[in-house]
Amino acid sequence: MPDKLIALERAVRDHIADGCSVVLGACLIWLFRAKARIVPYFARELGPYPGESAVAFGRGHDLYRSSAALDRLAATLGVRPLSTFGFGDDLYEQPVHWSPPSEGLRTVEALRAGLGGCPSAGPDIARDLDALASVLRIAVAQGVEFALLLRLGGGDAQSAGVFEARSRVGRFW
Repeated sequence: MPDKLIALERAVRDHIADGCSVVLGACLIWLFRAKARIVPYFARELGPYPGESAVAFGRGHDLYRSSAALDRLAATLGVRPLSTFGFGDDLYEQPVHWSPPSEGLRTVEALRAGLGGCPSAGPDIARDLDALASVLRIAVAQGVEFALLLRLGGGDAQSAGVFEARSRVGRFW
């Protein structure tokens, strides 16, 4: 866990020890320990789960952790920042702004090639970018628009594929 999050967690625990709300403190600790990730979201299904089109759904932790650095790198490379492809979530009644997958692929491939210029990127960022690029290639071949979503928690494929699918417009794979 990054040093800033450890310090924040300690501060919250100290604050709880001083008599503040246990519930608030527990919620804050949970939020910062949750495994946030950025995942692709498609206007329609690309393929079955598990399969090639689902490879990026379980990844994206370093995309999240390195998102600011990657956006700065994108600016130096002259491509759209990843953040411009998301993060409206229709599950929470937010508008999803679909983009052509070719634009996302152009950004992801440029970022992957330029990682040497981003020393603050996390250790798994290359794998996250490769996984995202592979599903964007499938979306390009099928002509399916995409967006990026922020997800909290682990690889919750059952929730995304079964329960959420009833309430969502798009699909994760």
